[in-house]
Amino acid sequence: MYAIVKISSKIWFATAVSIAIIALGITQPTWSRDYALAISAHPEPFTELYFNDISSLPNTMLAGRPETLHFTIANHESASQTYQYRVTQIENGKSSSKLSFVHIPLEQSARLPLTISPVKAGETLEIIVELPAQHQSIHFRTKS
Repeated sequence: MYAIVKISSKIWFATAVSIAIIALGITQPTWSRDYALAISAHPEPFTELYFNDISSLPNTMLAGRPETLHFTIANHESASQTYQYRVTQIENGKSSSKLSFVHIPLEQSARLPLTISPVKAGETLEIIVELPAQHQSIHFRTKS
């Protein structure tokens, strides 16, 4: 005897769709990869800007005596970047700025020197390091 199995149309349709999706995935591996990439999370690209050792930032400095500090730019963007950075020194209401560039490969960083020298004793000195294109800045104040 033969048993006749009646399959509902919903089960038949779901089975046919499943087989078609599996077949498409096997015959079109790039579609499967693209689909996996589309539904997976991607890290947000970003840039880091920071002073290397904040505990070494001077509270006071001697006028006329240069001191070198360091700051870092780290590239976590989606490609190598050429960064424009500006260092501004403000003392006694007067400011001086220097614009520079540095190329940093993807997932690398650059430790950059920053030499400052207060001109006059008894003044507050503010140092600002900016990445204009990234809208980032770091700063500190010291007394001379």
